[in-house]
Amino acid sequence: MLESFPAGGLAVVVGATGGVGGALLAHLAGERSFRGVVGLSRGGVPPLDLTSEETIARAAAHVAGTGHELRLVVDATGFLHGAAGSGPRGAGTSSTPRTWRGPSPSTPPARRS
Repeated sequence: MLESFPAGGLAVVVGATGGVGGALLAHLAGERSFRGVVGLSRGGVPPLDLTSEETIARAAAHVAGTGHELRLVVDATGFLHGAAGSGPRGAGTSSTPRTWRGPSPSTPPARRS
């Protein structure tokens, strides 16, 4: 049980259809700490696209319409960097490359003094 949260209230998971977001949503739904849990995503109801102010407003109205006090928001969305530019995971057309940039293999690790 998440004892740091007083009983009641609402938890919201943004990016709820992804692997991490879905797992968080399932875990929070089983918690007695929250009166309700809402999962938001591009494929959800209402749909939420973080690049669209209109869908953000509809999602906010949906959350407010639950009547529960908002206690927790978890952002489980992805953000990619690549040659085609940066943006939310899956944004753009299906031909947009999905890449992840980690440390450059040519960059030596920092030395500790």
